[in-house]
Amino acid sequence: MIINKAYSFRLYPTEEQKKLLAQHFGSCRFIYNRFLRERMDFYATNMGKEKQSLTYHDTAKMLTKLKRDPDFVWLNSINSQPLQQALRRLDAAYGNFFNNRAQFPKFKSKHGKQSFQVPQHFFVDNESSILYSKI
Repeated sequence: MIINKAYSFRLYPTEEQKKLLAQHFGSCRFIYNRFLRERMDFYATNMGKEKQSLTYHDTAKMLTKLKRDPDFVWLNSINSQPLQQALRRLDAAYGNFFNNRAQFPKFKSKHGKQSFQVPQHFFVDNESSILYSKI
């Protein structure tokens, strides 16, 4: 039997933590929007060919190369898991669109709900604080 658990927390961050959270939100949004554009451009240039779309694995490899680019070295200050989860959410949005379960994915905005996912390596300390690397 598989048991799935999810936790939702209300945070009261310090000013320094607010800046770090904003960096995480912005970086995940940047990755989602950049690779949404990459997928759209790839489809436009490869329409009618054997491979018409990028997969999660294609974009994950591209993310690794992007993080090595000197212009995007700031992405290294963010834990890699939330960035990979942004790519997974994009891949799920594409899958839902092509299976007629949702509309075409939209670009993310800094206005509205801000979130990122941390699938592992975080700890709840005495139910009063969350310990997570790079925050």
